[in-house]
Amino acid sequence: VLAISTVGIAQILHTPLWERLTGSLKSLSAKGGLVNISPERYFLWKEAVAMIGNYPLTGVGVGAFIIELPNYYAEDKKTYEGGFEANRRIATAENYFLQAGAEMGAAGLLAFLWMTWTIGTIAKRGLRRRRDLGPAWPLFLGVVAGLIAFFVNGLFHSYIGSFEASLGLWFLIALLVFLAGEETPAEPPAAEAKPSPRRTGAKRLRVALIISLVAFGGLHLWNSAHSLSLAERTKRFHLNREFGLYQHEKTDDGKEFRWTREYGGFPIKVTGPVMDIPMAAAHPGIERAPVRVEIFFIKGFFEEETRLGEIDVNHFEWKTYELSTSGIVDQEGLILIKVSRTWNPRKATGAPDLRNLGVALGAISFRTGKTSLS
Repeated sequence: VLAISTVGIAQILHTPLWERLTGSLKSLSAKGGLVNISPERYFLWKEAVAMIGNYPLTGVGVGAFIIELPNYYAEDKKTYEGGFEANRRIATAENYFLQAGAEMGAAGLLAFLWMTWTIGTIAKRGLRRRRDLGPAWPLFLGVVAGLIAFFVNGLFHSYIGSFEASLGLWFLIALLVFLAGEETPAEPPAAEAKPSPRRTGAKRLRVALIISLVAFGGLHLWNSAHSLSLAERTKRFHLNREFGLYQHEKTDDGKEFRWTREYGGFPIKVTGPVMDIPMAAAHPGIERAPVRVEIFFIKGFFEEETRLGEIDVNHFEWKTYELSTSGIVDQEGLILIKVSRTWNPRKATGAPDLRNLGVALGAISFRTGKTSLS
């Protein structure tokens, strides 16, 4: 037995897994610590902790970790030896507990811990019923082992949005509850004239939970309307407000333009009472069925909408259209383009272009005077 054990240990010491473990421990103890072993997780965990620190009670919102992550990266100016900051990536927190705390604050983290504790309690109850389980005992051990594997893996990875992983986890939990059975019910207490302390305590707990839920929702609503609002985030981090536009291209004579999708928008400051907007379209059959383009000026975050005009494009050539902007001079906002239909070059002509194209927009300019239609 001693010889077999010695040979087994020697084999383990020469496996890639053992070499990786010893190498990781050496890196962990060296200067830099965790960033040496898994720099990507280091930055994800660091920003998750920062989110918990900034919003300890409510978090940044369910699903908002991956949205807020670039903002936290932008504020983290610390540099690291070896350029480890290049390992910052946009992903989940790679830790279920940090993910829950960052997105739902203390309430979510406590709920997650309570669920984990409850699963452990049910597993403990099943382990005490070994004799009652009979032939199902090996299956029960397999379920417990699978849940332990999920728990350990959840410390270093988070399958947010993975239907297969979520289904597997909840299937194991359901099987655990079924195999563990119910606790032996206590004898019902004798009838009493006064309500039992247990019933009174349960009622108080329900009231406390309702109050906590209302407070959580109110506080989260406040954060969403203030520090976490789109307006505040745009102002603080200078977010790009463009949407629905493809990359810049150039015409044969060197003029720059961009294709829209069905919707397209971009920020602009109106500097004159007349807007000149170069536009073209390339839809097949456009002569018979013109493309209708609606143009709006949006102030704020879609708080005020001003319709600037409607254009029917029925030819392939570039043309500059004039729109009156006399009522919004010196205002900043978004130009919103709505196109009645798009076309796909690959479907229409077989060209290697998968985009759904609306209209092509050239450089917009403003001038004084009146439109030719005035």
